[in-house]
Amino acid sequence: NRLESADCSAANFHLVFLYRLLSPMGLIPDIQLDGRQRSEWFDPADGRFVPHPPTHGKGIPPQEAAYMPLFSRITYDNMQAFRLSRQERRRVLDYLVDYYRFHLPGFPQLKTPDILSALFDK
Repeated sequence: NRLESADCSAANFHLVFLYRLLSPMGLIPDIQLDGRQRSEWFDPADGRFVPHPPTHGKGIPPQEAAYMPLFSRITYDNMQAFRLSRQERRRVLDYLVDYYRFHLPGFPQLKTPDILSALFDK
């Protein structure tokens, strides 16, 4: 078990798990900024960067979306190198849950983010 064998802070474990689960589910977003400006919004419904805020109101603003290519490299082995505040960690978790909700019809409202935040905030 990765969580039990972690010999470092496990504060980002749930973020790694949720992000890495996207791949086997076929839900990997297009987060490469190749030639695009870092001033673009990320639209979780389309899974890509867009020049304007999405009309559904759940877009990730440019200042936060610019970190997505970096965050895409998070793994269980390097998760301790991603130093996030409690608020940043919660924000990433909320974005991940929103992303799942857009791509999995019927995805329910979860109490899990509150539980995970309480469990892993250190």
